[in-house]
Amino acid sequence: MSTLEVSNLNDGTTTVATTFINQGVCKQHVIYNGTGTAAITDSFNTSSLIDSATGKHTPVLTSHMSQGVTSLSTSYATDGSNNYNFATESIQSDRYLLRAVQWGVNFYDDARACASRFGDLA
Repeated sequence: MSTLEVSNLNDGTTTVATTFINQGVCKQHVIYNGTGTAAITDSFNTSSLIDSATGKHTPVLTSHMSQGVTSLSTSYATDGSNNYNFATESIQSDRYLLRAVQWGVNFYDDARACASRFGDLA
């Protein structure tokens, strides 16, 4: 097997360091439906999803982040009648807890969640 080592990429007009590209890409993402037993519908660098309680799900990373506190982006898909907010807690290098909250009052399982994590892998 051969290894190709490149420190810069050039498209003919602009040169960009490969470290800049590596540091700026998403390192983990997960899309899941929280209804019933939560099921992952799409993912990258996500080994599993822990369904710990109503509206509380923990994506577990395949490859850990270098530190616990990293940039995390969340969103949801609405069913047309319910809107949800997502709160994160217990952010660790290998997992984080997502809570689906409707109007800041109750936890709900029927949210379709999307989460992406950025930072450096360990």
